Amino acid sequence: MLLITFAVVVLVRIAAIPLNSTLALVCAWFTVPLLIELLWVSTDRPRSPHVRWWLASLAFLLVLDVATTLLAGELRLLVAALALGLAAMAQVAALWPERRATILAEERGWLWLYVAGLSLVGFAVTYSEAAHESGGTGAAVAAAAVAAAAAGIFATALGPRGTGGGIFGFMAVLVILISSVLGNEGTAATMGAVILGVAGQGLILLTILQREERGVPERRATLRAERQRTLLVAEHQWDELLTAP
Repeated sequence: MLLITFAVVVLVRIAAIPLNSTLALVCAWFTVPLLIELLWVSTDRPRSPHVRWWLASLAFLLVLDVATTLLAGELRLLVAALALGLAAMAQVAALWPERRATILAEERGWLWLYVAGLSLVGFAVTYSEAAHESGGTGAAVAAAAVAAAAAGIFATALGPRGTGGGIFGFMAVLVILISSVLGNEGTAATMGAVILGVAGQGLILLTILQREERGVPERRATLRAERQRTLLVAEHQWDELLTAP
C-alpha cells in the first residue's frame, strides 16, 4: 500500500509540474518522506550502516525539496547546493566500506560520464559568474557537483542496478544545478530532475533492500553473540568481586 501511495504521489507530481500548480509543490513535500517511510518499514533491526546513512541522505533531500519551494534567488541555490552535497556525502559514507568494488578500483569505463558532467557544471558556473558578476554560489555548486559525482561512482559498488541508479542520480543533480545556475528552471528541467531522481533512488534502494534482507539474520546472530559475550564478562567480574578477600 505504501509503495502504491508513493507511485501515485510521484505520478501526480510529474503531471502537475506543467500546470505550475500548488499540487506539484505539495507532492514534492511528500515524495521524500514516503521514501523514508518505505525504507524504514521495509527494514528490520538491527539496520545496517547502508540503511542508516541512506536515511540521512534522504533527510537532506527533504531539505532540498522544502528549500526549493520556500526560498528564492541566490539563497535558494546555495541551500539547494548544500543539501545536495550533504545528501551525496551521506551516500558516499554508506558505501565507503565497499569502495574496492567501485569503478575506481575495477574498470573505469563510466568515469568519462562523470568527468563530462562536472565539466558542464564548471562551464555553467563560469558563464553565470561572467554574465551576472556574482561568485557567491559558484563554489557551493561546484562542491555539490563533485559530491554527487562521488556518490554516483560509489554506487557502482552495488552492481548494475547501483551503477544505473548512480548515473540517473548524477544526471538529476546536473539538471538541478545547471538549470538553477543559468536561471532556466523550466518545466522540462523540473520534470527531468524529478524523473531521473526518482529512478536513481528507486534502483539503488531496491538493491540496498535486497542486501538488507540477506544480511539481517547474520547481523542478529552477531548481536546475540556480542550480548552473550558481554553477559559472560559481567558474570565473571561479579564472581571475582564475590570471591575477593
